[in-house]
Amino acid sequence: MKPTVGILAVAGLCAPALAQDSVSANFGGLPGDALSPFTDQCARYVVDLSPILTSQDNVFGVAPVLKTGRTNSGFFNGFFSASTISPLVAQEVGVTPGSFALWENAPGLGVNPQANSEPNEVVFDGPASRFSLGTAEFATNDGGFSYSGIIGSLVYFDPAEPNRLYVDRRQIAINSTDILARDSSQFGGLSSDSSGNFWYRGDDGGPQPVSGPNPLPANNVYRTRLVDRDCQLPNIITNDNATTDATDRIITNSADTFSVPANIPAVIAGDADGQLASPNFNTQYVSGDLGSLVFANGTHLDMSGPGSFGSDHRGALGSTSFDWLGSGSAYSLAILARDAVNRTGNINVFGVNADGSVDNNRLGFTIPGTITDNAD
Repeated sequence: MKPTVGILAVAGLCAPALAQDSVSANFGGLPGDALSPFTDQCARYVVDLSPILTSQDNVFGVAPVLKTGRTNSGFFNGFFSASTISPLVAQEVGVTPGSFALWENAPGLGVNPQANSEPNEVVFDGPASRFSLGTAEFATNDGGFSYSGIIGSLVYFDPAEPNRLYVDRRQIAINSTDILARDSSQFGGLSSDSSGNFWYRGDDGGPQPVSGPNPLPANNVYRTRLVDRDCQLPNIITNDNATTDATDRIITNSADTFSVPANIPAVIAGDADGQLASPNFNTQYVSGDLGSLVFANGTHLDMSGPGSFGSDHRGALGSTSFDWLGSGSAYSLAILARDAVNRTGNINVFGVNADGSVDNNRLGFTIPGTITDNAD
Protein backbone atom coordinates (compact mmCIF):
# COMPACT_ATOMS: atom_id res chain seq x y z
CA MET A 1 0.00 0.00 0.00
CA LYS A 2 1.07 3.58 -0.56
CA PRO A 3 -0.53 7.02 -0.14
CA THR A 4 -2.43 8.55 -3.05
CA VAL A 5 0.27 11.18 -3.55
CA GLY A 6 0.41 12.46 -7.12
CA ILE A 7 -3.12 11.42 -8.05
CA LEU A 8 -5.85 14.02 -7.86
CA ALA A 9 -9.10 12.68 -9.29
CA VAL A 10 -11.49 15.61 -9.29
CA ALA A 11 -15.12 14.74 -9.94
CA GLY A 12 -16.83 17.05 -12.39
CA LEU A 13 -13.81 19.18 -13.34
CA CYS A 14 -13.49 19.45 -17.12
CA ALA A 15 -10.00 19.02 -18.54
CA PRO A 16 -8.71 18.05 -21.98
CA ALA A 17 -8.09 14.31 -22.23
CA LEU A 18 -8.30 11.58 -24.83
CA ALA A 19 -10.67 9.28 -22.98
CA GLN A 20 -12.97 11.37 -20.85
CA ASP A 21 -16.51 12.01 -19.77
CA SER A 22 -19.12 11.09 -22.37
CA VAL A 23 -20.95 13.57 -24.61
CA SER A 24 -24.66 13.06 -25.25
CA ALA A 25 -25.74 12.15 -28.77
CA ASN A 26 -28.22 15.01 -28.36
CA PHE A 27 -25.20 17.40 -28.54
CA GLY A 28 -25.85 19.73 -25.65
CA GLY A 29 -29.61 19.50 -25.23
CA LEU A 30 -31.74 17.83 -22.60
CA PRO A 31 -32.00 15.13 -21.39
CA GLY A 32 -28.21 14.73 -21.53
CA ASP A 33 -26.58 11.40 -20.78
CA ALA A 34 -26.31 11.24 -16.98
CA LEU A 35 -27.27 7.83 -15.60
CA SER A 36 -30.46 7.30 -13.62
CA PRO A 37 -29.71 6.15 -10.06
CA PHE A 38 -32.94 4.13 -10.11
CA THR A 39 -32.16 1.98 -13.16
CA ASP A 40 -28.40 2.18 -13.78
CA GLN A 41 -26.40 0.84 -10.86
CA CYS A 42 -23.04 0.31 -12.58
CA ALA A 43 -20.85 1.55 -15.42
CA ARG A 44 -17.26 0.85 -16.47
CA TYR A 45 -15.15 3.24 -18.54
CA VAL A 46 -11.67 4.58 -19.22
CA VAL A 47 -10.53 8.06 -18.12
CA ASP A 48 -7.21 9.68 -19.04
CA LEU A 49 -5.65 12.15 -16.60
CA SER A 50 -4.42 15.54 -17.83
CA PRO A 51 -1.24 16.86 -16.16
CA ILE A 52 -1.30 19.91 -13.92
CA LEU A 53 2.05 21.43 -12.88
CA THR A 54 2.13 23.29 -9.56
CA SER A 55 4.30 26.27 -8.67
CA GLN A 56 6.62 23.86 -6.83
CA ASP A 57 6.98 21.67 -9.94
CA ASN A 58 4.80 18.85 -8.60
CA VAL A 59 2.73 17.06 -11.23
CA PHE A 60 -0.86 16.06 -10.54
CA GLY A 61 -3.36 14.33 -12.78
CA VAL A 62 -6.84 15.81 -13.16
CA ALA A 63 -9.85 14.28 -14.89
CA PRO A 64 -13.68 14.15 -14.79
CA VAL A 65 -14.01 10.73 -13.15
CA LEU A 66 -17.59 10.76 -11.82
CA LYS A 67 -20.79 12.37 -13.05
CA THR A 68 -23.84 12.72 -10.80
CA GLY A 69 -27.11 11.01 -11.73
CA ARG A 70 -30.24 12.50 -13.29
CA THR A 71 -33.25 12.69 -10.98
CA ASN A 72 -35.08 15.70 -12.40
CA SER A 73 -36.26 15.90 -16.02
CA GLY A 74 -35.59 19.65 -16.12
CA PHE A 75 -31.84 19.33 -15.46
CA PHE A 76 -28.93 17.38 -16.87
CA ASN A 77 -27.93 15.93 -13.47
CA GLY A 78 -27.81 16.58 -9.72
CA PHE A 79 -25.45 18.45 -7.42
CA PHE A 80 -22.23 17.17 -5.86
CA SER A 81 -21.95 17.09 -2.08
CA ALA A 82 -19.25 15.58 0.16
CA SER A 83 -16.58 13.54 -1.63
CA THR A 84 -13.91 11.04 -0.60
CA ILE A 85 -10.75 9.47 -1.96
CA SER A 86 -9.01 6.58 -0.22
CA PRO A 87 -5.80 7.62 1.59
CA LEU A 88 -3.99 4.50 0.35
CA VAL A 89 -3.43 2.81 -3.00
CA ALA A 90 -3.57 -0.99 -3.08
CA GLN A 91 -0.92 -2.64 -5.25
CA GLU A 92 -0.86 -5.89 -7.22
CA VAL A 93 -4.63 -6.45 -7.02
CA GLY A 94 -6.96 -8.19 -9.43
CA VAL A 95 -9.47 -6.18 -11.48
CA THR A 96 -13.20 -6.81 -11.12
CA PRO A 97 -14.22 -8.83 -14.21
CA GLY A 98 -15.53 -7.08 -17.31
CA SER A 99 -14.45 -4.71 -20.05
CA PHE A 100 -14.25 -0.90 -19.93
CA ALA A 101 -15.89 1.52 -22.35
CA LEU A 102 -13.41 3.63 -24.33
CA TRP A 103 -14.16 6.76 -26.34
CA GLU A 104 -11.53 9.15 -27.61
CA ASN A 105 -12.94 12.60 -28.41
CA ALA A 106 -15.88 10.93 -30.15
CA PRO A 107 -19.11 12.94 -29.54
CA GLY A 108 -22.11 10.80 -28.75
CA LEU A 109 -20.26 7.78 -27.37
CA GLY A 110 -20.78 6.80 -23.75
CA VAL A 111 -22.25 4.37 -21.23
CA ASN A 112 -25.91 5.49 -21.24
CA PRO A 113 -27.68 3.32 -23.86
CA GLN A 114 -30.63 5.74 -24.00
CA ALA A 115 -28.45 8.78 -24.78
CA ASN A 116 -25.14 7.53 -26.18
CA SER A 117 -23.84 5.52 -29.07
CA GLU A 118 -22.10 2.29 -28.14
CA PRO A 119 -18.39 2.88 -27.43
CA ASN A 120 -15.45 0.62 -28.06
CA GLU A 121 -14.55 -1.82 -25.28
CA VAL A 122 -11.11 -2.58 -23.86
CA VAL A 123 -10.04 -5.23 -21.38
CA PHE A 124 -7.73 -4.52 -18.46
CA ASP A 125 -7.31 -7.44 -16.09
CA GLY A 126 -4.26 -6.41 -14.07
CA PRO A 127 -2.54 -6.98 -11.82
CA ALA A 128 -3.19 -3.34 -11.05
CA SER A 129 -3.00 -0.61 -8.46
CA ARG A 130 -6.34 0.49 -7.04
CA PHE A 131 -7.86 3.32 -5.03
CA SER A 132 -11.45 4.30 -4.37
CA LEU A 133 -13.32 7.50 -5.09
CA GLY A 134 -16.86 8.52 -4.19
CA THR A 135 -19.25 11.43 -3.87
CA ALA A 136 -22.63 12.18 -2.37
CA GLU A 137 -25.23 13.80 -4.64
CA PHE A 138 -28.54 15.57 -4.11
CA ALA A 139 -31.40 17.10 -6.10
CA THR A 140 -35.11 17.88 -6.00
CA ASN A 141 -36.79 15.14 -8.01
CA ASP A 142 -39.77 15.42 -10.37
CA GLY A 143 -42.11 14.79 -7.44
CA GLY A 144 -40.70 17.81 -5.60
CA PHE A 145 -39.01 15.65 -2.97
CA SER A 146 -35.39 15.64 -1.76
CA TYR A 147 -33.36 12.99 -3.54
CA SER A 148 -30.07 11.96 -1.89
CA GLY A 149 -27.59 9.39 -3.11
CA ILE A 150 -23.95 8.29 -3.03
CA ILE A 151 -21.85 7.11 -5.98
CA GLY A 152 -18.65 5.14 -5.57
CA SER A 153 -15.95 3.78 -7.81
CA LEU A 154 -13.08 1.34 -7.79
CA VAL A 155 -10.33 3.01 -9.80
CA TYR A 156 -7.62 0.80 -11.31
CA PHE A 157 -4.43 1.74 -13.12
CA ASP A 158 -1.25 0.18 -14.41
CA PRO A 159 1.71 1.65 -12.47
CA ALA A 160 3.65 1.70 -15.76
CA GLU A 161 0.90 3.88 -17.30
CA PRO A 162 -0.57 5.79 -14.32
CA ASN A 163 -2.27 8.48 -16.42
CA ARG A 164 -4.94 6.03 -17.65
CA LEU A 165 -7.65 5.11 -15.13
CA TYR A 166 -10.05 2.19 -15.43
CA VAL A 167 -13.15 3.19 -13.51
CA ASP A 168 -15.67 0.69 -12.12
CA ARG A 169 -18.52 3.04 -11.07
CA ARG A 170 -21.20 1.60 -8.79
CA GLN A 171 -24.09 2.97 -6.80
CA ILE A 172 -23.48 3.02 -3.05
CA ALA A 173 -26.88 4.14 -1.77
CA ILE A 174 -30.07 6.02 -2.67
CA ASN A 175 -32.95 7.25 -0.52
CA SER A 176 -36.00 6.65 -2.74
CA THR A 177 -37.41 4.28 -5.35
CA ASP A 178 -37.97 6.45 -8.44
CA ILE A 179 -37.92 9.97 -9.87
CA LEU A 180 -41.30 10.85 -8.28
CA ALA A 181 -40.89 9.14 -4.91
CA ARG A 182 -40.70 10.60 -1.41
CA ASP A 183 -37.42 10.30 0.48
CA SER A 184 -36.96 7.71 3.22
CA SER A 185 -33.50 8.84 4.38
CA GLN A 186 -30.81 11.47 3.91
CA PHE A 187 -27.04 11.00 3.77
CA GLY A 188 -24.13 12.84 5.35
CA GLY A 189 -20.39 12.80 4.75
CA LEU A 190 -18.41 9.72 3.82
CA SER A 191 -14.99 8.08 3.78
CA SER A 192 -13.51 5.10 1.94
CA ASP A 193 -10.56 2.74 1.74
CA SER A 194 -8.64 1.17 -1.14
CA SER A 195 -10.53 -2.13 -0.69
CA GLY A 196 -13.74 -0.40 -1.81
CA ASN A 197 -15.42 -0.04 1.59
CA PHE A 198 -17.43 3.18 2.05
CA TRP A 199 -18.68 4.53 5.40
CA TYR A 200 -21.40 7.22 5.57
CA ARG A 201 -24.03 8.80 7.81
CA GLY A 202 -27.77 8.28 7.40
CA ASP A 203 -30.55 10.16 9.22
CA ASP A 204 -34.04 11.63 8.92
CA GLY A 205 -33.00 14.82 7.17
CA GLY A 206 -34.17 17.19 9.92
CA PRO A 207 -35.27 19.95 10.37
CA GLN A 208 -37.42 18.95 7.35
CA PRO A 209 -37.85 15.24 8.10
CA VAL A 210 -38.13 12.60 5.43
CA SER A 211 -41.64 11.52 4.45
CA GLY A 212 -41.19 8.28 2.50
CA PRO A 213 -41.97 4.69 3.53
CA ASN A 214 -40.04 3.17 6.47
CA PRO A 215 -38.37 6.51 7.26
CA LEU A 216 -34.91 6.41 8.81
CA PRO A 217 -34.83 8.02 12.27
CA ALA A 218 -32.06 9.36 14.47
CA ASN A 219 -28.35 8.77 13.76
CA ASN A 220 -27.05 5.85 11.73
CA VAL A 221 -23.69 4.90 10.23
CA TYR A 222 -23.48 2.49 7.29
CA ARG A 223 -20.70 0.69 5.45
CA THR A 224 -21.23 -0.45 1.86
CA ARG A 225 -18.83 -3.03 0.43
CA LEU A 226 -18.60 -1.80 -3.16
CA VAL A 227 -16.86 -4.91 -4.52
CA ASP A 228 -19.88 -6.97 -3.41
CA ARG A 229 -22.58 -4.65 -4.80
CA ASP A 230 -25.02 -6.35 -7.19
CA CYS A 231 -25.32 -4.20 -10.32
CA GLN A 232 -28.93 -5.33 -10.78
CA LEU A 233 -30.11 -4.09 -7.38
CA PRO A 234 -30.70 -0.53 -6.18
CA ASN A 235 -29.42 0.00 -2.64
CA ILE A 236 -32.29 1.88 -0.97
CA ILE A 237 -31.63 2.95 2.62
CA THR A 238 -34.73 2.76 4.83
CA ASN A 239 -35.28 1.88 8.47
CA ASP A 240 -36.24 -1.76 7.86
CA ASN A 241 -33.04 -2.72 5.94
CA ALA A 242 -35.19 -4.69 3.48
CA THR A 243 -33.82 -3.04 0.34
CA THR A 244 -30.11 -2.86 1.15
CA ASP A 245 -27.39 -4.79 -0.65
CA ALA A 246 -23.79 -5.44 0.50
CA THR A 247 -24.39 -2.89 3.26
CA ASP A 248 -23.81 -3.10 7.01
CA ARG A 249 -25.61 -0.86 9.52
CA ILE A 250 -22.76 -0.23 11.96
CA ILE A 251 -24.67 2.20 14.20
CA THR A 252 -28.46 1.92 14.39
CA ASN A 253 -30.82 4.71 15.49
CA SER A 254 -28.44 6.13 18.06
CA ALA A 255 -29.52 8.87 20.43
CA ASP A 256 -26.01 10.31 20.06
CA THR A 257 -25.08 12.54 17.12
CA PHE A 258 -22.14 11.32 15.05
CA SER A 259 -19.88 13.38 12.83
CA VAL A 260 -18.61 12.30 9.39
CA PRO A 261 -17.28 8.74 9.81
CA ALA A 262 -13.63 8.05 9.07
CA ASN A 263 -12.22 4.51 9.00
CA ILE A 264 -9.30 2.23 9.67
CA PRO A 265 -8.65 0.78 6.18
CA ALA A 266 -9.04 -2.95 5.69
CA VAL A 267 -5.34 -3.38 4.87
CA ILE A 268 -4.43 -1.76 8.20
CA ALA A 269 -7.15 -3.53 10.19
CA GLY A 270 -6.13 -6.88 8.70
CA ASP A 271 -9.60 -7.89 7.53
CA ALA A 272 -11.77 -7.44 4.43
CA ASP A 273 -14.09 -4.72 5.70
CA GLY A 274 -12.02 -2.30 7.79
CA GLN A 275 -13.13 -0.59 11.00
CA LEU A 276 -15.26 2.44 11.79
CA ALA A 277 -13.51 5.47 13.31
CA SER A 278 -15.80 8.35 14.23
CA PRO A 279 -16.21 11.18 16.73
CA ASN A 280 -19.59 11.94 18.27
CA PHE A 281 -21.02 14.98 20.01
CA ASN A 282 -20.34 13.49 23.48
CA THR A 283 -16.57 14.03 23.22
CA GLN A 284 -16.21 10.34 22.41
CA TYR A 285 -14.08 8.64 19.81
CA VAL A 286 -15.87 5.51 18.54
CA SER A 287 -14.15 2.62 16.76
CA GLY A 288 -14.84 -0.97 15.81
CA ASP A 289 -17.31 -2.96 13.77
CA LEU A 290 -20.67 -4.70 14.02
CA GLY A 291 -21.10 -5.97 17.57
CA SER A 292 -17.68 -4.74 18.71
CA LEU A 293 -17.93 -0.95 18.93
CA VAL A 294 -15.70 0.74 21.51
CA PHE A 295 -16.66 4.16 22.91
CA ALA A 296 -13.53 5.92 24.20
CA ASN A 297 -14.70 8.90 26.23
CA GLY A 298 -12.03 11.55 25.75
CA THR A 299 -9.04 9.19 25.91
CA HIS A 300 -8.04 10.21 22.40
CA LEU A 301 -7.52 13.84 23.49
CA ASP A 302 -4.29 15.31 24.87
CA MET A 303 -5.15 16.58 28.36
CA SER A 304 -1.67 17.88 29.15
CA GLY A 305 -1.46 20.96 26.94
CA PRO A 306 -1.79 24.58 28.09
CA GLY A 307 -5.44 25.49 28.64
CA SER A 308 -6.35 21.79 28.41
CA PHE A 309 -6.43 20.59 24.81
CA GLY A 310 -8.84 17.85 25.74
CA SER A 311 -11.99 19.64 26.81
CA ASP A 312 -13.86 18.71 23.62
CA HIS A 313 -13.44 18.09 19.89
CA ARG A 314 -15.02 19.52 16.74
CA GLY A 315 -15.49 18.46 13.14
CA ALA A 316 -14.40 15.27 11.42
CA LEU A 317 -11.27 13.12 11.68
CA GLY A 318 -8.26 13.39 9.40
CA SER A 319 -6.29 10.20 8.84
CA THR A 320 -2.99 8.90 7.52
CA SER A 321 -1.11 5.61 7.43
CA PHE A 322 2.04 7.53 8.37
CA ASP A 323 3.11 7.04 11.99
CA TRP A 324 2.81 10.76 12.59
CA LEU A 325 3.95 10.75 16.21
CA GLY A 326 6.74 8.27 15.49
CA SER A 327 5.70 5.97 18.33
CA GLY A 328 4.71 2.75 16.58
CA SER A 329 1.00 3.41 15.99
CA ALA A 330 -0.70 1.35 13.30
CA TYR A 331 -2.61 4.41 12.03
CA SER A 332 -2.76 8.13 12.86
CA LEU A 333 -5.87 10.28 13.30
CA ALA A 334 -6.34 13.98 14.01
CA ILE A 335 -9.24 16.24 14.99
CA LEU A 336 -9.77 19.87 15.97
CA ALA A 337 -9.91 20.30 19.75
CA ARG A 338 -11.35 22.91 22.08
CA ASP A 339 -9.64 24.24 25.17
CA ALA A 340 -11.01 24.99 28.64
CA VAL A 341 -12.54 28.30 27.53
CA ASN A 342 -14.17 26.75 24.45
CA ARG A 343 -11.77 28.05 21.82
CA THR A 344 -11.25 25.73 18.86
CA GLY A 345 -7.62 26.68 18.47
CA ASN A 346 -5.94 23.30 18.78
CA ILE A 347 -5.25 20.25 16.65
CA ASN A 348 -5.22 16.91 18.46
CA VAL A 349 -3.24 14.05 16.88
CA PHE A 350 -3.51 10.52 18.26
CA GLY A 351 -2.41 7.03 17.33
CA VAL A 352 -4.60 3.94 17.11
CA ASN A 353 -4.07 0.20 16.94
CA ALA A 354 -5.04 -1.90 13.92
CA ASP A 355 -8.54 -2.44 15.34
CA GLY A 356 -9.05 1.32 15.71
CA SER A 357 -8.69 1.41 19.48
CA VAL A 358 -6.74 4.32 20.97
CA ASP A 359 -3.15 3.55 21.91
CA ASN A 360 -1.10 5.60 24.36
CA ASN A 361 0.11 8.18 21.85
CA ARG A 362 -1.58 11.57 21.60
CA LEU A 363 -0.37 15.13 21.26
CA GLY A 364 -2.12 18.50 21.06
CA PHE A 365 -0.87 21.45 19.05
CA THR A 366 -1.96 25.06 19.52
CA ILE A 367 -2.66 26.97 16.32
CA PRO A 368 -0.64 30.23 16.39
CA GLY A 369 -2.59 33.43 16.80
CA THR A 370 -0.73 34.94 13.86
CA ILE A 371 1.28 33.34 11.08
CA THR A 372 4.11 35.12 9.29
CA ASP A 373 5.05 34.02 5.78
CA ASN A 374 8.60 35.19 5.04
CA ALA A 375 8.37 34.27 1.34
CA ASP A 376 7.11 37.01 -0.97
